[in-house]
Amino acid sequence: MLSTTEQIAFFLLGVICGGLAFQGFRRIYVIVSQGKPSYRTDDFPSRLIKALIDVGLQKPLFKSRPIVSLFHSFIFFGFSFYLLVNINDLLEAYIEGWTTIGSSHPVALGFNLFSDLFSVLVLIGIIYFLIRRFIGKPKGFFNSIKTSNCRIRWRKEGSAGIR
Repeated sequence: MLSTTEQIAFFLLGVICGGLAFQGFRRIYVIVSQGKPSYRTDDFPSRLIKALIDVGLQKPLFKSRPIVSLFHSFIFFGFSFYLLVNINDLLEAYIEGWTTIGSSHPVALGFNLFSDLFSVLVLIGIIYFLIRRFIGKPKGFFNSIKTSNCRIRWRKEGSAGIR
């Protein structure tokens, strides 16, 4: 558990990081909301579940580019698991006696094992994309037009994707 001063500093840093994250999400929201309005509220629960499954399992990526998707999923699932690691850090900071470090409890051991495995997978994914970007240099990276808020990529078949 952290001291009172450390707890206050931890809380303030959390508020600052949350505020910065909110600004980033707000910027994305403003860009997306500039498009054509879509009022698709019909069958909202099933559409929400489908969207969560598609995003959670990275389905659209695996269909189009399986190798790239594999390494992307290493990073995605690794950082998704890091959310649990951050929650654990928060509990360790504010709850007396809460720790997974040095614990022999099977849940703590499994948690630490998964933390280590996902960290290695994230590193593998990042190394793959660094090699792909700076050594492999895919042609699609160089056929783009930059605009003020987005990057438009032109694909071989003539369609474009906005990033």
